[in-house]
Amino acid sequence: MNNLVFNTTAAQLKTSIYGVAPDTSLQPIHVDASNNLSVAIDAPVTIGNASLTVAGTVTVAEVTAPVTIGNASLTVAGTVTVAEVTAPVTIGNASLTVAGTVTVAEVTAPVTIGNASLTVAGTVTVAEVTAPVTIGNASLTVAGTVTVAEVTAPITIGNASLTVAGTVTIGNATLTTIIDGSTFTSNSVTSTSVTGTGVIFDNTDVSTLKNESFFIYNEGANPITISLQLSPTTTTTDYIDDDIYTDVVIAGNGNTMISVAKFAHYLRLEYNLGAVTVTFSAYYNAQA
Repeated sequence: MNNLVFNTTAAQLKTSIYGVAPDTSLQPIHVDASNNLSVAIDAPVTIGNASLTVAGTVTVAEVTAPVTIGNASLTVAGTVTVAEVTAPVTIGNASLTVAGTVTVAEVTAPVTIGNASLTVAGTVTVAEVTAPVTIGNASLTVAGTVTVAEVTAPITIGNASLTVAGTVTIGNATLTTIIDGSTFTSNSVTSTSVTGTGVIFDNTDVSTLKNESFFIYNEGANPITISLQLSPTTTTTDYIDDDIYTDVVIAGNGNTMISVAKFAHYLRLEYNLGAVTVTFSAYYNAQA
């Protein structure tokens, strides 16, 4: 609408912009209280620039159609907010750097981040994830803060390398962690001929281990007496006999297993043979 006919003062000139509504009628376009223009997108959006830099603020809400970002390089130095994602979002840049703030909320459709390199030096917040999220970068470095809350769908991190130097917060009511495999350590003393009193596996550090066992095999005709000893230090006088496995007698050509039930920093086995000579083998197995 041209107001020049009624007002000839340039500073007071105003105009209205109209858009075509779905019913083909003309409707005035409005802005919010912050003078931002809201755009509703119900069709696929593809951003495929050779380079894309976000240094200000970008807010994406109610994503119901696929969004694909496939830039050769993407840098976020400002703020990006994504809310109510109900359609697939794919970020497949060769390089993605986040130095500002990225917030993702109400993710109900798959989100795939497959950059060759992803660096987070700012803040990333992910909330209400109800659809699978896959992060499969060759390298992922987090030097800032990442917050993940209300995750009810699988999240897969399959990077060749993952470094967290900042803070990661997981705010689920419950968290289940599956560890595939445990660290195993062992030691042995085989076919050793001894007499009198002595120790084997001296000052074995078990402070980081959960399960420890000894297997002792008497290879001679004379009996052997074994005691399990534990200590908070490596000082010989600090070792104390375990009350369950004190002076355990292993008959000639016999064997026994000792399972460590008490917690200590160090342990060892003491043998007492008197004047006789005995040949035996012993094995130590532990699991972290």
